[in-house]
Amino acid sequence: MLGETRAKRLELIKTMLPAADRVGVLFSPSPDAGQRAAFESALRQAARAVHVELEFHPYRSLDELMAALPALAAARTPAFLLEPIFQTFVNRGRIAELAIQHRLPGVFTLREYAVAGGLLSYGPDWPTLLRQLAQQVDRILRGAQPGELPMEQPNRFELVINLATAKAIGLAVPQTLLLRADEVIA
Repeated sequence: MLGETRAKRLELIKTMLPAADRVGVLFSPSPDAGQRAAFESALRQAARAVHVELEFHPYRSLDELMAALPALAAARTPAFLLEPIFQTFVNRGRIAELAIQHRLPGVFTLREYAVAGGLLSYGPDWPTLLRQLAQQVDRILRGAQPGELPMEQPNRFELVINLATAKAIGLAVPQTLLLRADEVIA
């Protein structure tokens, strides 16, 4: 489900930085070559739609991820997209600090990254998703067969923008983007 938001996150980068021609993609590579190829192919297709080239930067450890951010800044990559894993989630504050230090706009999937200092996030509204889950559990407890219940996807997504981070890295957030935001962190 998070993969389906990648195209939207690339679109948000282009809205924030219309002149951006490249975007760094920081991701933890799958050991399955077919899965990795599908990931890269889907992301490249989304990038073509917004006219950006992608620079893939796989990381296998937190140290590799933390080294990738200064490397992106040194290469003058306009922005980056982070594919989250547990290790990045628990270190989201450190990642945001390093991105700010290098004046590198980052776009994330989970709102917690924006709250921790990331520039913006776009992803599922977790409270709504958890309510959906609770309804499914309730149906099962009332006797429904799990295999007969429909598979549910998130039906609400949220855009969170951190204005303090935008100011710290010298970006003016377009008014159109601010109007679309579900939450703006001052």
